[in-house]
Amino acid sequence: MEPRIPVNLDDLLLALECVSMVPDFGNAAYVSRATGDVHMWSDAGDFDPLPADVEDDSIYVAVPDKRDLDLGQQLVFSFVEKHLGASADTVRDLFRKRGAY
Repeated sequence: MEPRIPVNLDDLLLALECVSMVPDFGNAAYVSRATGDVHMWSDAGDFDPLPADVEDDSIYVAVPDKRDLDLGQQLVFSFVEKHLGASADTVRDLFRKRGAY
């Protein structure tokens, strides 16, 4: 088993937001498997150049767009049903109300 490399949570969240911006921006972010460093890139040119080997999946992990993670209602309902089964109806009622998010 490979040792776990720490990744700065704030950097990772920033990378997720960067990648999840309007698709036309051409943003990308990668995490180094060796160092945990987060590298971001944008067509707008706001970041340092990416490492030359950033496309090598054995060295870097691409940060997915939040839409790729499918974090919608179904994830919430699946979690509640699995871990809080008795509260499933209550949670569904909450999500029916305006401002549930």
